Amino acid sequence: FSKIIDEYVKTLKPEVSEIWHTDEMKIQAGGKWKWLWHVLDEETKFLIVNKVSAKRRVRDSRALFNEAKEVAQKQPEFMITDGCHSYNRSIVKELPETSHVRLTSIRDKRTNNNVVERLNGSVRDRIKTMRGLHNEETADLMLSAYQNYYNFIRPHSSIATTPAIKSGINVKNFEGNRWMRLLEKSFK
Repeated sequence: FSKIIDEYVKTLKPEVSEIWHTDEMKIQAGGKWKWLWHVLDEETKFLIVNKVSAKRRVRDSRALFNEAKEVAQKQPEFMITDGCHSYNRSIVKELPETSHVRLTSIRDKRTNNNVVERLNGSVRDRIKTMRGLHNEETADLMLSAYQNYYNFIRPHSSIATTPAIKSGINVKNFEGNRWMRLLEKSFK
């Protein structure tokens, strides 16, 4: 059912803010280390995109930003990242209207990337109980299901609702079993 829900969710367009956060983390899929990338909206906490890649190259981060731009149908004013070098060229190429705030240290006092680091911790907790991911295909499937859970099912205490509702996605009659409601909407 995750694939059906994911097809429906891709038709919905979130209204996100002007500040996005990006980070990458290592995961194991099929016994090999892969990179999991996230782009998250600061205000709504909407997980705009997550993507798995074998490497952490410019072309991988460019694909991530291109997909985020398509999902949000806009470019942010600011993109906050860590010190990963591939972000510099990728943001210039894919998000030319965006100012890049590169945090090279956790001691950088301008701002922080805690909102996406917190998401990384939640993903690590979930993957740990699964004892890893079998291969890149199952990693993509599980992570898209997790993205839908994160955006549509789980209310976030910092925004007192789900990121989908906070980002203006109309999900009426969404009480009770939210997975079931999302699946029902997917079939309409």
